[in-house]
Amino acid sequence: MSLQLPNSLIEVASAVVTNSKTAFFGVLLMEECDLIYEPSTPTAATDGKKIVVGDWFLSLPLPERVFVLCHEVLHVAYNHIPRASAYRQRGMGMDMKRWDDKRANKAMDYVINDVLVESRIGRKPSIALHRPYQLDAEKTWDTVYMELPEEDEGEEGGQGRNPGDPDNGSMDEHLPSEPATPEQEEAMREAVHKARTVAKETGNMPGALERALGEFLEPKIPWKQELRQFVSACSGRDELSFRKFNKRKLVTNKLVLPARDGFQLDCAVLAIDTSGSISEEELNAFLSETRAIFEDLAPRELWIAWWDTEAVLVQIEDLDDIENATPYGGGGTDYHCVPKAIEMHGLEPDCVICFTDGMVIWTSAEAIVWPHLTLSTSPNWPAPFGRTIFLED
Repeated sequence: MSLQLPNSLIEVASAVVTNSKTAFFGVLLMEECDLIYEPSTPTAATDGKKIVVGDWFLSLPLPERVFVLCHEVLHVAYNHIPRASAYRQRGMGMDMKRWDDKRANKAMDYVINDVLVESRIGRKPSIALHRPYQLDAEKTWDTVYMELPEEDEGEEGGQGRNPGDPDNGSMDEHLPSEPATPEQEEAMREAVHKARTVAKETGNMPGALERALGEFLEPKIPWKQELRQFVSACSGRDELSFRKFNKRKLVTNKLVLPARDGFQLDCAVLAIDTSGSISEEELNAFLSETRAIFEDLAPRELWIAWWDTEAVLVQIEDLDDIENATPYGGGGTDYHCVPKAIEMHGLEPDCVICFTDGMVIWTSAEAIVWPHLTLSTSPNWPAPFGRTIFLED
């Protein structure tokens, strides 16, 4: 149980809640955060719900306390801590290397602090991480994580615990948390929507914050609709073709005339990840969508590329080929093999659709010479080329 809140903590909380300039932060602070005072807390800390502060925080001037408190609120709004927990459980970052808590925490802080500085919220403490002129407010923390150097293997992940230490790495600590469920993520999205609405009504929604929240709040097209829109864009129009005869004209006029060719795609390749990290549920989902593509979109030529570090191409001619499919693979995950296999078979696909869990060593963008869509079960690991959408229920 936390101690009774000191007057200086009540003062800063009131300043955030009652000032129209910080209306967005005030709504989330009141409705989504638990503010806790623990005297021994070295700086500030959050687990994505609780915000814990101690005597160091209380020693700051009021404008700096406002900055730090709003910093923690943004960690909550962005779902930073649960998302980092998901990476931590996998043990691998978005660069396919060892997951690094300290590097992730720095990346999150660079983004948040730049948003707050640009929005002129409070005053940045001297120890707060900030990269002027790097436009971190315009980026996701995933992008900044990729830009930062790897930490030494011997360093302990997480945050330093000595305020004012130049090697501290951050002015706050990110506490352990479980990955968020889809329901929890949606609840937070709704809460952020509400806070943004209140801030806009007061005329005090900072532009930097509005832009930073754009991707988080932007309504998303259902992934199956996105898939079909992608395939439609790659498809040729329904046209006359001598591949089929117009039987009615053949009977009545004794003439061989072209018929409407119902195929929309000449050739499509579905690259299905069969590496060791793919679960049975994920593989079943991939095959289910393969059946839907075959039935609904009717490509003239459909190939499955089973791949891990090597690719095996199999042509699909009917539904039985999908029902009786035998996946090859089970090893590592290296996408270089897919464009090589397509080239070796002499295929010129109208599109390539990759099904994966996202834990991939990707090939270069130059190797992908066709329209490419990645359907991933991990929303935080996009392919570095084409489009990536999250495969969800």
